[in-house]
Amino acid sequence: MCIYFFELPKTGHNISGGENCLLENIKYFSKKYRCIIITTDLAEKIFKERLGGNLKNVEYRTISTSDKEGNLNIFFSYVLRTVKAIFLVSRIKLNNQDVLICNSDFFPNSIPFFIFATTKKSVKIFYWWRVVAPSIFKGFEGQYTGRYQIPKINVVHYKINQLLYILLTKKKGIIITHAPAYYDYLSNKFAKNQIRVIKPYGGHEKVVFNCKEKIIDIIWMARFQKLKGLDNFINIVKKIQKDIPNIKVVILGSGNKKEINKLNEAILKNGLSKNIKCKGFVFGQQKSDFLSQSKIFAMTSYFESYGQVIVESMAHGLPIVSYDLPTFTVFSRGIIKVPILDDDSFSKEIIKLLSDKEKLQKFSEDAKEFSSGFSWDKTNSAIESIINC
Repeated sequence: MCIYFFELPKTGHNISGGENCLLENIKYFSKKYRCIIITTDLAEKIFKERLGGNLKNVEYRTISTSDKEGNLNIFFSYVLRTVKAIFLVSRIKLNNQDVLICNSDFFPNSIPFFIFATTKKSVKIFYWWRVVAPSIFKGFEGQYTGRYQIPKINVVHYKINQLLYILLTKKKGIIITHAPAYYDYLSNKFAKNQIRVIKPYGGHEKVVFNCKEKIIDIIWMARFQKLKGLDNFINIVKKIQKDIPNIKVVILGSGNKKEINKLNEAILKNGLSKNIKCKGFVFGQQKSDFLSQSKIFAMTSYFESYGQVIVESMAHGLPIVSYDLPTFTVFSRGIIKVPILDDDSFSKEIIKLLSDKEKLQKFSEDAKEFSSGFSWDKTNSAIESIINC
């Protein structure tokens, strides 16, 4: 049996939650099966760096993404990738027992995947649903906050991608999702016997505690996007600083030059230069060391498909303070949820934890114990059971 993974829309050098899941899938399945990744030449380099070069049974079939593609907007870039991918898959012959997995819902995946799956009716096909696109009149920023906005091109683009994904999903295909909160939506689009919810989903690498002293009060970690609530986080830290003047905060992550400059200006404007340290995008043991040195993880996103970073932080014994998003219903211990955009409540909960060592310790122990129920082996084993069913 050969498993084909489709990941053609990838742009940029950061790894998204869905892409991280893909890499964990490949690590697991390549021990037993031949794995072929249908992707871009840029993604191949990034994936090889993360996976290491010693994995057996892993092959790549790639399309080229030239420098000229960077001059195109995302739509025309995707059109170009789709055409190249169609030619790529047309040269690959499938066997009866092969498995096809579409890793995301963007059309550089869905169109070539549909064509490829049509060439051999006996193959098993699976579709990941990692996020439900927001309303075009609310967008990512307004879906759970209640804010309305003039439709943005990126949201309309995503909505169209998902509508096409639904249309191109074959009736014999199995829908895989990690979020119980998406089940009702998916059951209105597909037959219920097509849908599989992976529980528990996600995991974390083995934690090596090199740092025993907790010298960071709050840590924040994400890509610099508006929906991650970085502006809110700065506001929250400002409120906390009034009660705890020497509050120590670390921000892990990065964005484009405009976003980085905006963050630096906000820190300076709010008089937080002595409180907040920005350490950029880190991963591996370096990221683990920052988490190990921290007391609380602040999750200020107001739109998330899951929140894998929560599992990772809990494994390091960090209590989580977050907005109460529907997708966070899977997290029931070691976390304090406040109403979305209620920065006063958010800051007060952090102050309470930092002011009460016993409460902080209790939440830390709960977080670590709760996270022990999550592992990529369990997730991948559940996916394997679905594939072999």
